[in-house]
Amino acid sequence: MRPFVRHPDHARAVTRNIIDNLAELEGRPASEYLSVYSAPQGWEDAYQAAARALGDIRYQHNPGRMYEVNLHARPEQFLDWDAPMAQQGKAIQAIYNRHIAPRLNTRQVGEHLTDVRIDQGAIGAFPNAQVPDVMANPAAHVPTRGSDFYDGLARTSINGDWGAPGEFAREQATRALADLNIPGIRYLDQGSRGAGEGTRNYVVFNPEIIEILRRYGMAGPVSAATLLSQYESPPEQ
Repeated sequence: MRPFVRHPDHARAVTRNIIDNLAELEGRPASEYLSVYSAPQGWEDAYQAAARALGDIRYQHNPGRMYEVNLHARPEQFLDWDAPMAQQGKAIQAIYNRHIAPRLNTRQVGEHLTDVRIDQGAIGAFPNAQVPDVMANPAAHVPTRGSDFYDGLARTSINGDWGAPGEFAREQATRALADLNIPGIRYLDQGSRGAGEGTRNYVVFNPEIIEILRRYGMAGPVSAATLLSQYESPPEQ
């Protein structure tokens, strides 16, 4: 088995995962976490240690609070979780292009056509004259959505260590975007997701860009003001 503390963020991520799932324990303490959930393979010791450390901590219902806020950032500066790269803001597209550039390659598929690929996956076949534009700005041509890009950053951050994005990997992806001055993520809210368009929720990486205009005692229906829940996160894929 892998040792528990390979990196301090690993321990924090495991502990947070247990805390996030306390509601499913139906009143039982965190120390009984592994009686309900199975730990990821190779991380059994880490989960056992974290559950013991949390001890008698139990789930407590938090109704949350709603704020009307002003975000000191433009919507197009945020990574749009649901939109393809071609519809992202210019800063997001530039980051994507830099990230993907080392993995681009081409293969001639006809006298006048070239296949542009990311690793072994094809973006598509393009007329030879168009290939330089595709190579310079792949964001305008890929089907990749914001959520795919984020998970790709997470996989890159762990070099395949967990095989798929876990909590620690997503923290690293968030830090990478924040370090590149991306203020956060926006995504379609529950009422808009089915239609594929409409109003959005925001996840903000830097709380300093949030100006609270009005506080509401409990979460409830409000007008189309920009709202931010401090507990909200993008939907799982």
